[in-house]
Amino acid sequence: MEAFLYRGIAHYESGNTDKAMENFEKILQYFKVSADAKYYMAKIFLERKQHKKAKKFLEEAKVDFKKGFYNNRPYVEALREIYWEDLEGLGTSIGN
Repeated sequence: MEAFLYRGIAHYESGNTDKAMENFEKILQYFKVSADAKYYMAKIFLERKQHKKAKKFLEEAKVDFKKGFYNNRPYVEALREIYWEDLEGLGTSIGN
């Protein structure tokens, strides 16, 4: 899962949102739950002005996050780890 996640983030940060989306979709295809993948998908949909889809994925990301399905490690911060504040900030941008 981390391979798809980090490859997706790399594509997202380099501006290739189509390739990023492919990787995030693979995470959901194989693992079904991932706050990280859904968070980045929400960001992409927001950039594409697809607010309903962005809001849907953000809400799903919050559910997954609360259940513990996000990239983290005990005692150290994971690379590009997301926090609840990131989800709330994105919600503000979407217009929750």
